[in-house]
Amino acid sequence: MQRRSTRLKDSPAKVDDTQEEDNQQDEEFQFVEEDPEQEKKPRGRKRKPPQNKKTRNDEPQPAKKPRGMRGLLKDVVDMPMDILYEIFGQLNPIDLLHLARTTKALRGILMSRSSMSVWKEARSNVIGLPNCPDDLTEPQYAELAMGKCCYDCQRNLSTHHIVWSGRVRYCTKCLEKRFVSEENSFGYSRGYPEVLARLLPSVVVCRRQGGYTRKKTMYCISTDRRWREEYVALKSAEEKAKWLEERVKERRPMVRHGEECTVWYSRLLESREAEKASIIEERKALVVEHLKKMGWQEELGFRPSIYDPPQDDPVVVKACQKEINERVLASLEDHLNEIMESLKEKRITHEKKVLYQDRLTLLKRVYEVYMETLPVNSVHPNTADLFSNPVVRDIVLSDPRSAEFAEENLEVIQQSFEQLVAEWRTDVETKLIDLIKKSCPEYEFDPATVLHLATSLFSCNGCSHHGEYTRHSSSMTPSVALVHRCARQMGYSYDDSVDPETRAVKAAISQVTWNFTKKIFFDAKTLPVMTHLVELCGLDATRATAQELDELDPIFECLTCNNPRTGRATIRWSYAMVHINDDHGKYGPVLGKEPEWVLLDDHEATLVRERMQENQERARAQPNADVMICRHCKKKSNSVDLPKHIKANHQRSEVTDEDFVVDILEKPISLYRLWPPRPEKENPPPVETAMDTN
Repeated sequence: MQRRSTRLKDSPAKVDDTQEEDNQQDEEFQFVEEDPEQEKKPRGRKRKPPQNKKTRNDEPQPAKKPRGMRGLLKDVVDMPMDILYEIFGQLNPIDLLHLARTTKALRGILMSRSSMSVWKEARSNVIGLPNCPDDLTEPQYAELAMGKCCYDCQRNLSTHHIVWSGRVRYCTKCLEKRFVSEENSFGYSRGYPEVLARLLPSVVVCRRQGGYTRKKTMYCISTDRRWREEYVALKSAEEKAKWLEERVKERRPMVRHGEECTVWYSRLLESREAEKASIIEERKALVVEHLKKMGWQEELGFRPSIYDPPQDDPVVVKACQKEINERVLASLEDHLNEIMESLKEKRITHEKKVLYQDRLTLLKRVYEVYMETLPVNSVHPNTADLFSNPVVRDIVLSDPRSAEFAEENLEVIQQSFEQLVAEWRTDVETKLIDLIKKSCPEYEFDPATVLHLATSLFSCNGCSHHGEYTRHSSSMTPSVALVHRCARQMGYSYDDSVDPETRAVKAAISQVTWNFTKKIFFDAKTLPVMTHLVELCGLDATRATAQELDELDPIFECLTCNNPRTGRATIRWSYAMVHINDDHGKYGPVLGKEPEWVLLDDHEATLVRERMQENQERARAQPNADVMICRHCKKKSNSVDLPKHIKANHQRSEVTDEDFVVDILEKPISLYRLWPPRPEKENPPPVETAMDTN
C-alpha cells in the first residue's frame, strides 16, 4: 500500500512546481512541508539526565557510537541532486521505495514530481517489466509488482497473490475473504452485461493436492456487488448503455495490462527458481567433493544411473538450501555414509541382476534343449534348481563379469546334465523324507523305501481355496510332488526375508528352486487314515507300495457321507485325504463327523470304476483340457483335437496309445456318487423318563 504523509491535514502544503504540467494529483508524488508560522504544541519541561557522581561536570563525555550501519545515510541528502539522481537511477524501483520509507528527507526527494525520471530509469532496470499504467503512480506500481506485504493485513508472507487487474496483493486468508471462485455459484448471471463480467478483477490460484496441481479462478466480490447495484439503479436503457461503455473503457486497459504483468511475473518466478536451482547445484557439487574426500570416489564412479545420486537425498537437498561450509559437511558425514552404503548394496544387487539375466538366460536356453530329449512326464529340475548346484554355480559365475559368456563356457555342464538331474532328485527326495520326519517325529520307517509306500502321500496348501487343511486341498505321491506346479511358484509379492540371491534368480528367469515357499508338506493325519485303508485291503501298511495300490485299484465308500439325494460317496484310495479335508473339514457338509470306511465288493467296485472312467474320458474331451501329450512333439491338447494333430503333423493314419500319453499332472476323477443310496439309519425312539410319565 502507498505510504501517506503523517503531517496534519489542515496544514498548508507547498506543491512542487512541476505539478501544473501534469494533471495527476497522487499523494505519493506530493512533498508536504510544515508551515513555519504554525503554532507549535507546548512541550513539557525537559527532565535533566542523571549525573554520574564519579564523573566531573567539566570532563567531556565520550560520543555514543551508532550500532552497525545505522546513521550512514543521514548525509546522503547533502549530495548534489544530479549525482544523487544518477545513483538512484542504478537501483530497482523497490529499492527506491525502501529508501523513501527511511527518512523524511529522502521521502521528500523521491516523492517529488521532479524525481519521475528517476523512477522510470529504475523501472527500466527490471527486464521485461511492462510500463507503468495510467491509473497507478510509479511508487504504487513498484509496490504492487515487487512488494511483499498484504494490502489488507499488512503481513509479510512468503505466499501471496497479486491481482494485477485489481491493483492489489493479498495473502491467501485475505484473498478468500474478498474473492470468490467460480465453483461457489459465481458462474451464473451477474445482474449486468456479460461483456463487463469478463473484466472483473480476477486471479488464478494454484494449489497442490496429492500428485497434481489444482487451478481455480477467483473474482472480486466487492466490485461485482458495486457494479450490480449501480447497474440496477439506472432506469433508462441509455443510462445503462453509457454506464456500461464507461466501465468497459475503464477496465479493458487494466485487464490487458494485467495479462502482460502476469506473463512477466511468471517468467520472473521461473528465473528465480532457475537461479535458486543453480545455487543448490553448486552446493551439491561441494557435497560430492566432500564424499570423494571421505573415500567414496570409486563408488561414485560405479553408481548406476537408475538410482538417485547421494546429493539428491532429501536431507542433503534440505541442507543445500543454506550455505554449505565445513561445519555443515561434518554434520552430514554420518548420513552420507549411510546413503553410500545403501547405494553400494543396490549397485551390487543390480550388477548381480544384470549378470544373472545374461548368463542364466543362456543356461536356461541350453538346458531346455536337453529337456527336449527327455521322455514325456519325466521328472527333472528346472533351471533354478540346476543353478543351485555348486558345480553349475561356480562355472556360471567363475568368469570375470566383463568377459564374454557364450555356450562354450557351459560345455562342461552340458556333458553332465544326466548326472546333475540324478543328484537333484536325490536331494529333493531327501527333503521329502525330512518333511515326514518333521510332521511325524515318532514314526519309524526305512528311508530307502518310505517314499514308495502307499501311506506316503503329500499335500499342498497352495492348492487350497480357503487355506491349509480346508477345501480343494491335494493329495499326491512323491513323483507328482516333485513336478507339482505350486512347488515351483513364487508370486510377484514376497516379504523382505527372501535372500538377494533368490530375488536375482527370480528376476532373471522367473523361477525358484523346488518347494522354496514350503507349500508341499506331509499331513500327520495322512498316516493313520492311509494305514487303515491299506489294512482294509488285507495288505501290510509298512510294506504296501503306491504302485501295488494303483494296480489293485480298490474302491472305498465313506458311509458317513451317504446322502439320500446324491447317493453313496465312493472314492479311490489316493483320494481319501482330499475327501476328508473337503467334506469333513471346516467348510464340509459333514463337519465334525469321523469318516467310516468300507471296501466295496468286486461287483460294485467294477461298476464304480467304469463310471469314473466315463467321467474321466468326458473331462479329457473338453476344449480346455490340455492333459493329453503328443509323444512326437510334446504338444498338449484334449482327447478330441490331439488325434487330429497327430494325423496331420506326424503322418499317422491311425492313432494308437504309442502316439500320446496322459499328463502326470492330470487331476484324476476319484469320487463317484453311486446310486441308489444306502437306506438312512433310523434314529432310536426316545427313552421315557419318570418326569415324562407324570
